[in-house]
Amino acid sequence: MKPEVVKLDLVEDHIALVRFANPPVNAHSQQLLEEVAWTFDTISDRDDIRVAVLTGDGKCFCAGALALAASCDILIASENGCLGLPEINVGLLGGGRHAQRLFGHSRQRRMMLTGLRVFGPELYRLGIVEACTAPDELMEAALGIAREIAGKSPIA
Repeated sequence: MKPEVVKLDLVEDHIALVRFANPPVNAHSQQLLEEVAWTFDTISDRDDIRVAVLTGDGKCFCAGALALAASCDILIASENGCLGLPEINVGLLGGGRHAQRLFGHSRQRRMMLTGLRVFGPELYRLGIVEACTAPDELMEAALGIAREIAGKSPIA
């Protein structure tokens, strides 16, 4: 497979950058899901990659993909970043099962029933993200955590 909307680059020793490259919003699609699965299968077979930083080109990480965020080991966000369940705004109800891995019952239901978006500082206050940074510091913060993980024994 030659991915079109998911790009994989080795950016430092043992650190890969996986980018959703379908701006402006990196919309959730079957193609994106298939390419994400293929990319992470490829990473798991490579000894030269110990950590992957997942990001998105354009104005957001990935529209409509709370499940992808909820599946990550460590989350960080910029002050402008947010998580939400906007499906209710177009007559759908979805994403709640994934949101409950991150949010308490009441907040998750409020998000599902109102379309509430929760921004970076509140995500940090709630303990959902590990750090909340200025937008221009986000990648360096992610790479800092990745460097720390990559420096540990690969056997662990």
